[in-house]
Amino acid sequence: MIKKATTLRLSTTFVPSVSLNLRRRLCESAAICRLSEIYSDLLEEKITPDRTLRLIHAQIAVFALLTCCNSSLVVLCALTVWAFGSIYAARR
Repeated sequence: MIKKATTLRLSTTFVPSVSLNLRRRLCESAAICRLSEIYSDLLEEKITPDRTLRLIHAQIAVFALLTCCNSSLVVLCALTVWAFGSIYAARR
């Protein structure tokens, strides 16, 4: 029996326009625009749809940190770094 080696060629080129396009489409969606208005009313300042996405990201990170309190120390450290990083990004 002869074994044949098979190789798979994977494309290693990353197309950043896909993620930028998705972010732009999310910022233009009606739900995010409405949520921006709600955040603007609550925070009493103008909140852009881009900042709304960053605020949502920070809320998800903090929620994940609070709900995974019984996890290992490595997971808690990773979640803490993620939460603080997303909060810092949302403040900008």
